[in-house]
Amino acid sequence: MTLLVMLTGLLFQWFLPWWSGTIAAGLVTLFFADRSWHSVLAGFLGIGLLWIVAALWMQSGNDGILAGRMAVMMGFSSGTMVFLITFVIGAVTGGLGGLTGLMLRFSLFRNT
Repeated sequence: MTLLVMLTGLLFQWFLPWWSGTIAAGLVTLFFADRSWHSVLAGFLGIGLLWIVAALWMQSGNDGILAGRMAVMMGFSSGTMVFLITFVIGAVTGGLGGLTGLMLRFSLFRNT
């Protein structure tokens, strides 16, 4: 399910804003998750890893200059913290999106 969140997030974020990964995680867990920790973990890892891979791909295109300059602007000594912050922001928004999708599933399809 994590791979599906990554692929859906990649497709959404190719055309939509940064927060569309949250919607992608929510849609995937709306249809495929069965437990809350599965949905949170799939969204957390799926979008977090997608963002870190995208950041590393962008860094390879400019020899790490951009990450180093952003780290200096943020007050850090190296670009590694920029990658950590990138992962955390993506992972938290993805995890919350995954949990939201599962809660929406529970509210729409609960047995009465």
